[in-house]
Amino acid sequence: MNVLNELPSFDTFTNVDSFLSKQEYDDLVGLPLNRTPSEQRNKEEEKYLRLLKTHEDGDDPIFSNINLHRILFTNQQYDLTDEELELPPQLLHKDDRDAHACAVKTWHRVLHKDLDPQKLRPFLGFRPIEIVRKTLANTTQLARLIIRYPLRKHVKARFPFLNTRRINEGISTDKFYANCADVANGFVNAHIFYGMKTTCIQIYGHRPGGEGFLMAYKDFIRDHGIPSILRRDNAGEANSEKVQDFNREHLVKDQFSEVANQQQNVCESGGVRWMKAALHVLLDMTGAPVWTWFLAANYLADIHNHTWNNERKFIPATARDGITRDISKYLQFVFWERVLYLDHVDKFPESRERPGYFVGCSNNVGDDLTFLIYDDQTKQVVSVSVVRPFT
Repeated sequence: MNVLNELPSFDTFTNVDSFLSKQEYDDLVGLPLNRTPSEQRNKEEEKYLRLLKTHEDGDDPIFSNINLHRILFTNQQYDLTDEELELPPQLLHKDDRDAHACAVKTWHRVLHKDLDPQKLRPFLGFRPIEIVRKTLANTTQLARLIIRYPLRKHVKARFPFLNTRRINEGISTDKFYANCADVANGFVNAHIFYGMKTTCIQIYGHRPGGEGFLMAYKDFIRDHGIPSILRRDNAGEANSEKVQDFNREHLVKDQFSEVANQQQNVCESGGVRWMKAALHVLLDMTGAPVWTWFLAANYLADIHNHTWNNERKFIPATARDGITRDISKYLQFVFWERVLYLDHVDKFPESRERPGYFVGCSNNVGDDLTFLIYDDQTKQVVSVSVVRPFT
């Protein structure tokens, strides 16, 4: 008697020929049932081995209430392979086919050898092509921007593997000014914090007056950690009693450059000069207005920290904490690229897609693919994760 015809068709799925032979399903042996290596998961194999042991102990799983096909495909996150789509109907239930055909891959890896560095230059601040090539070879791109039409919110975290302290290097700092206020915060100057070993760049802005440096310094420590050394010039706000008391309390060594010897402060040559030159290139190449200077500076600092340093032979951010960096978020849009984002306020029947401009990535809101968008209607910068190109 052919048991296969008397049971629900999807209960008979298995990818082990020996098991099929034991069940006298010789006509199914040799069918292309093996999954691709990237789609095999240890949990599925362990569950199957437990079923096989149950069978050997005398309890036939084929005649039990266990749905073997569903167990082997538990939490499947991949589209069906071409081989699976060609399986006989009795081995692949229609409901399962529909469910998996609509699934979206939530994990992918783009190999650097398959990417054209020249095409990626605009996404990485127009860095030289060799820098882009070395960057691709030393970073990952594990996050995927999921776009649905029409746009809608996502609730579940998309990449928990990307969502996750005293730093072991000295920090050099200096200040630079702009001749116009930043559109997002009204900043007219900013402090750059430059890693003396890793060359990492962080930038914090402030308005005129007040304890601008001390607040920026505390924000840097809150975000990145306490340095072993703080090197700066002899500016009064960077050498105030409050700053020295803070360093004394947190065991940070003070270092200063000589008067009229700014070259001794590596932030001036490695941070401020580089930032000003890169800002001119980015604003000229993208056509972004000058009042985006601070947003562009933050964006360039992130790009610098995640791209290859030819002189030091490492990725600065990786050199600081030892973690291989993921650059997926930087490869989605070009600075000042026109985009559409989801407006969370429902104004039915008006469209919920609002136009704006990409001005960077949000590092403390949402997940790793949350972007800073300048809304040209409200003239504000918002952090959103549901974004697509304008065209």
